[in-house]
Amino acid sequence: MADKLKKILSSIMVVLLLMICLYPCRRILERKSSRFKYDPFFSRAKDIDVLFMGSSHVINGIYPMELWKEYGITSYNFGGHANTLPTCYWMLENALDYADPEIVVIDCYHLGTMLKATTHFEYVHQSFDAFPLTTTKVRAVFDLLDDPEMVKKSERGELEYPIQKRAKMDLLWDFAAYHSRWTDLEEIDFQPKKTSEYGAELKIRAAEPAEPIPNPGTIHGEDDRTTGMVYLEKMIGECRERGIEPVLTFLPFPVISERDWIDANTAGRIADRFQVKYINFLEMDLVDFETDCLDADSHLNPSGGGKVTRYLGKYLSKQCGAADHRNDPRYSCWDEDYDSYRAYAAEKLSETQRLKYYLMMLTDRKYDFIICAGGDALTQDEELRKFLIARGFLPEQLIEDTDYFFACGDSCSCLQADTKEEGDFLSQLQRSGKDSSDNSSEKDSSSEKEKEDSLSVSEGSPIAVRPEEDGTCAIRIGENKTFRMESNMLETRDRYIKVTVFEPGRSEEPVDAAVFHKPHRSYERENGS
Repeated sequence: MADKLKKILSSIMVVLLLMICLYPCRRILERKSSRFKYDPFFSRAKDIDVLFMGSSHVINGIYPMELWKEYGITSYNFGGHANTLPTCYWMLENALDYADPEIVVIDCYHLGTMLKATTHFEYVHQSFDAFPLTTTKVRAVFDLLDDPEMVKKSERGELEYPIQKRAKMDLLWDFAAYHSRWTDLEEIDFQPKKTSEYGAELKIRAAEPAEPIPNPGTIHGEDDRTTGMVYLEKMIGECRERGIEPVLTFLPFPVISERDWIDANTAGRIADRFQVKYINFLEMDLVDFETDCLDADSHLNPSGGGKVTRYLGKYLSKQCGAADHRNDPRYSCWDEDYDSYRAYAAEKLSETQRLKYYLMMLTDRKYDFIICAGGDALTQDEELRKFLIARGFLPEQLIEDTDYFFACGDSCSCLQADTKEEGDFLSQLQRSGKDSSDNSSEKDSSSEKEKEDSLSVSEGSPIAVRPEEDGTCAIRIGENKTFRMESNMLETRDRYIKVTVFEPGRSEEPVDAAVFHKPHRSYERENGS
């Protein structure tokens, strides 16, 4: 008996030692995308008041750090690439093992799916790998991978992965999936990073939108009940049982499929039946698809995502009572995280190489900026014009055959200098401004006042440019927004566009200063600018 017990204990010790040895190997070999996205969640879980659930529409459309800065809302973006609503349900169940949110926002894209999880198994890994092995995770894996619809797709040859590769053990103990990654290891595997975006993703692109189709006004019938509908109702029920307020959404994109309209309409019917709030962004004129699309018919870029985020911030604050924690010292770590996020966003801006995408980033109101452009550099390009107009410039301000000084702070303004006149651009702007000031208002006896108001343009949108003795220029936009920049940034030539970007409240030092060269109208950023 003693020998038998000794053998059992020895076996247990061997298994434990093997596990201890394998654990660091597992952490090195696993793909880091899941931990990159979710590790910050575990460190802030007890602070979080709002969770956002959904597909990649949510990843690209809602920015938790912007919600913190503007509304003091503590939130996390649980959107996952190709996430179905059954996957969202189990993601929520796992999240609720760690967090106790007051509100859960559920985007209803993919409501019409019959699948429990995406056919792209690497995205399922990205959703679950970061979560420790718990009974909740076990239940999730067994439910999602026991999918009769997936078996049918496999039999029809419609899966990118063979169904036998969708193994439960690979999700429960991911060393089984990643043990052969030795030859694929990179620096990030040994020095992993984590997101400062709290689950969101800033993707810098602007696409020509597809032509949307009208809403047919129909819904899924009772005989067309989908797996997505079943799990959406389960999510609503789970939230209600826990005292969490569920809010349904359908984020905006150019709809080219009647099925998407039917899903959006059906989500509204489910919201009515369960008496929960529903925001159908498809029926709003909130975003401008001409400037706000990441791709033609699906996702938003940061310009569009910023608009959706601000709308949700106001809605969650006013309609759902989301708390503002900005003045609570217990949440000071969120300010530190926001600083990291802003540094990351500024880095993304400085890495942007095409003027079209650069202007797309500037349509988000978190930046103030000054643009110097010569000749027809912007006015002849309809694609670039629409980004300036989206930021607040008036079409009639964009006149051909002149040099431009654009400024956007509290209000957007535009000055022109006649390219036929001799003299540098700055001198022409100052001379033009003085003439305008003399004709439009009574002269002030104070020389300092005259100096401050040396330039003005259309009524209600004054700009003042004043050279300083240290070689810089003080530039005032509106009543009290003042920037400081190098004088040579005001020089312009027909083949160059110069942009200086400031962050509101931190205007003394630019976030970025860029020069875009115009070879064959491609507007590429100059190397080393």
